[in-house]
Amino acid sequence: MFNSTGIKKNKKTRYNILCGVLAFSLFMPLGTKDLYAQMCETVGPAQREFQSLDRLSNEQIPEYQSQLSNFMPKDFQTADSEINIRLDEFDSNVRTWLEGWWPQFRNAIDSGITQLSVAEPDQTRAIGSFIDAQSQVWTQEEIKKKEVEAHRRYRPSEMSCQVDTVSVLLGRASFVSMGVAKGYALESTIRGLNKLGSISENGKAPETSSRWDTYAARFCDAGINRSEPGPNCVPVAAFSNKDLHISDALWGHKKTYEVVDMVENRDLYNEMLRNMIDPFSPPIIPESVLETTIGEKEILFRRTFEARKQAVYNVMGRLLGLRAQPKHSAVVGTDIMPSNVSNIRTAAGIPTGIPAADPSFYEIMEAMTRDRIRDPEYIMNIVDDPEAVMKEQATQKSVHLQQMNELYKRFEELTFLMAAELSFELDQDASGSATGSISTQ
Repeated sequence: MFNSTGIKKNKKTRYNILCGVLAFSLFMPLGTKDLYAQMCETVGPAQREFQSLDRLSNEQIPEYQSQLSNFMPKDFQTADSEINIRLDEFDSNVRTWLEGWWPQFRNAIDSGITQLSVAEPDQTRAIGSFIDAQSQVWTQEEIKKKEVEAHRRYRPSEMSCQVDTVSVLLGRASFVSMGVAKGYALESTIRGLNKLGSISENGKAPETSSRWDTYAARFCDAGINRSEPGPNCVPVAAFSNKDLHISDALWGHKKTYEVVDMVENRDLYNEMLRNMIDPFSPPIIPESVLETTIGEKEILFRRTFEARKQAVYNVMGRLLGLRAQPKHSAVVGTDIMPSNVSNIRTAAGIPTGIPAADPSFYEIMEAMTRDRIRDPEYIMNIVDDPEAVMKEQATQKSVHLQQMNELYKRFEELTFLMAAELSFELDQDASGSATGSISTQ
């Protein structure tokens, strides 16, 4: 490493001195107290001791140098190998990371360049977005104003709430009317087939006697037959000839009749239907005749006749049932609603006492479609108020829809009635007689 031999020796000399000092510091603790004492007390013994220590150092230092020269190359080789391994790992890791990082960095650089190049267009777009946002805020404010106006315009008025409250009663009244019609039709079938428990179970004579007793007790007219109405006739002014005035029951001033609890009115409606449709039931078929083909044919004919008669009873019973009084007041939570109908009718000029406390379906429709408009305050509530007119138009459309629904039902019943009549005529043309053999005898 060096060109000068003197420099080498000088370096070796310094190295030996360093090693001697190191050895001295290492072996010095091996002496005893006596050695230290002698060194401090006399110079001669101390010199001998130093000489002995020098000889010992000269003997140990070469061995130490040999061990050190053998150890350091091996350690340097291991360190060099470890450093090379770590450098290879670092190089591999850095290269791998750079291979993934550099494309991303390049893309980011390209994106940054693009963003910087479009900064001014983006600023223009941002300004446009601010303008659009401001326009949207103005639009939302206008929409809110329109919503407030719409809420005020379409908020239910007193008249529309009145109709809405009364309409709740229509469903219950319609259900009661269908029940009344079905009950009258079923009672007619039981009587027409001479079932046990009916007034016709023993034939025409007992049935005629029962009907006469009903007539004499409730509907007798003392002026008929030249003032000779017949036996047991007890005229009652409230019911005299009432069983004949079906038009008054349907279209008279009174629109509601109590038929659920009042037996008199229920029997009155029943007699009206019997006078119009089937005054008398067929006779009893003798047991001996039932064993023949004629008897079997008569039973089948009567069943056919009862089926067709059901069509008439359902139509007529439905019209009367629409005038039947439901029990609105008995339903929890609806005790105050029926009074709205009577208030409407009374305000329209209907005399007190005619509007029912529990109005029928027919009376409710009359109040909604006619009497409500006859109220003098009706015009005062909508004059010079366009919003009230619009609300009333919506109410009228609702009522009109309910009327159209009832009109559809009437047309359906009329079609059914016409079909029953046509079937009867077809059967009459096919058999040559409209009655059975026993019924005509």
